[in-house]
This record gives sequence, C-alpha cells and structure tokens, in this order.
Amino acid sequence: MKSDAKQLPQILLAEDQEYVLAAISAFLQERCKERYQVVGAVRNGTAFVSETERLSPDVAVVDVSMPGLNGLEATAELKKRNCTTRIVILTMNWEPEFLHAALAAGATGYVLKHRMVTDLPSAIDAALQGKRFVSPSLQHLP
Repeated sequence: MKSDAKQLPQILLAEDQEYVLAAISAFLQERCKERYQVVGAVRNGTAFVSETERLSPDVAVVDVSMPGLNGLEATAELKKRNCTTRIVILTMNWEPEFLHAALAAGATGYVLKHRMVTDLPSAIDAALQGKRFVSPSLQHLP
C-alpha cells in the first residue's frame, strides 16, 4: 500500500545477514520512527522481489550481496516489472562499478553501510522526492 497524507512512508528492508538486518531495522524504527514505517524485512533477493510486489512500499533498502537474486539483479527485475517502489542500495561496496551497476539497474540511492546513520535517512528522503542520493564519499567517482 502506498502512503497517503495520514501515513508514514513505508520501508521494506532486504539484507541477508541477520545482525545487519536487525541493526538497520532498529535504527529506522527507533531513531526515525516519526519519519518512516518499516513494513517488512527479507533475507534474499527472490523474497525481496515478491514482498516488494505484495507490499508495494514507498522505498526499499537493499543490500547488494544476497542469496537467490542479488540486490542489483532484484532491482533490475522490479524495474522491468514497472514497480514504482524506489530502491536505495545499502552496501559495503565502494567501487565505482558497483555504484554504476546499481544506478543502471534502477536504484535511486546508493549508501555505504558505514555511513548508514548519517546517509540512509537522507537517501530515503531523496528517494521519496524522486531524487538521487549517493553517499558523499562516492560522489567524486567517475
């Protein structure tokens, strides 16, 4: 369900490492609870595609390396299906080829995990406005 004026923007999380998923969820639900509602969490790319289609969240926060479909493949698959959920990649991969592949697949944002606390809310807000966000330390990449 898409958010309306009375609802907070809905966020779906996709991360294969349980402790990282718990940390992302706790951060958003505790520090950003007035801004977003976490509506689900999955641990592989195939489940991510299914849950995104089922829940139709406003934004999905997705890791690159996951079993089944990886985050980039899942993002491309959702875009191919004309999914309107905006995708923010949350990853440890700082290399330009990952950034370019994510944006080419249809991601709206790209955030480094070590910058989650400072950058993830900005990336989600940008995605909600239809704008692109890339962690500042990567903005100089070609």
